Amino acid sequence: MKWNVVLYGLLFSGLGVFSYLLLANYSELPPQVSDILYSKGAFIFFISAFNILGYSTLRLSSWLNNQYALNLRKRWKIITIYIAVTLLFYLLNYSLLIIGKLLVGSYNIFIFPNGGWRILILVWLVELVIVGLLLSNRSIQNTLKLQQEAAELQKENNTARYAALQNQLNPHFLFNSLNTLIAEIEYNPSNAVRFTKHL
Repeated sequence: MKWNVVLYGLLFSGLGVFSYLLLANYSELPPQVSDILYSKGAFIFFISAFNILGYSTLRLSSWLNNQYALNLRKRWKIITIYIAVTLLFYLLNYSLLIIGKLLVGSYNIFIFPNGGWRILILVWLVELVIVGLLLSNRSIQNTLKLQQEAAELQKENNTARYAALQNQLNPHFLFNSLNTLIAEIEYNPSNAVRFTKHL
């Protein structure tokens, strides 16, 4: 479990570094904005923001699996929440660029000239693929765990049924039943036939 936390942290930090490098280098921002984006604080902020959003997504995914995985009528809520999470990833990238422009005091903070939007969308799509693969992997692991638990419960059920069958065939029970059958054969043969059928 601790290794998963470390691996997830590395994955989200890697996503943050990837986004940082692409957005800072290829968005064709004014030089003042690029200087702010190249600072150590902006780099740490990118990594921290991606880790917070990534771990929040994992927590949300676990909560959704527990709440709605078996309830077929409310599965639309899962889709709605995942769409909201994808939009949050996009807004994170977009807002980081806007914050850089605001810190410099640049005009037209919502406009990214010369292909800046293409880079922003490319980064977002790569993030969605990686996070989607991570969430599907966790979902498959959860399904396998549930199947193993179901197999163990089935095994316990079979063991209990076998023990109950053994108790019914226990020699003392069989001896008493045969004595009752012998007594019924002597005194009431029709009851003996019914007893034998039920035995």
